[in-house]
Amino acid sequence: MFVDMPEKVLNAVSDYKMNLVEVRSSGELKFSSKELEIVFNISRNFLNGDIEAVKSQYGQQILSPEQFQFIGQLTRARNLKIFNQPSRKEDITMCKALENLITESTDKGIAQGKAQGIAEGKTDEQLRIATSLLDVLDDDTIALKTGVPLEKVQSLRKQNG
Repeated sequence: MFVDMPEKVLNAVSDYKMNLVEVRSSGELKFSSKELEIVFNISRNFLNGDIEAVKSQYGQQILSPEQFQFIGQLTRARNLKIFNQPSRKEDITMCKALENLITESTDKGIAQGKAQGIAEGKTDEQLRIATSLLDVLDDDTIALKTGVPLEKVQSLRKQNG
């Protein structure tokens, strides 16, 4: 044991060997299980950003729900965990999982982009309206009616004044 402990505490603490593995540099390791080797190879390629290597080497490989879950945990690709559902009726290949992950991520990105675009458009419209009211209303009223912060209205007045 690497620490001195009282005998009372020592009996309550396990003293077993623990091996930690850095997934990104696990290429030289030899695993006793082929399934575990596949999981680490896929995870390492994922983490190194080499999706093409995963597709070419394991694209048609059928993986168990446990393997998908483990890869999802190692790579923090939470969407891979959906293939661990007990209701899954079909075998899922790694290629299909990657396609689903990419499609889901793309759809999420598009939705976020639309929401951001709508918000920016609303802000632009508020600024346009506030600018058009500068010659007829005071700054406080413009800010109140358009939702543009008073400081911004004052800035607009200076720019257009």
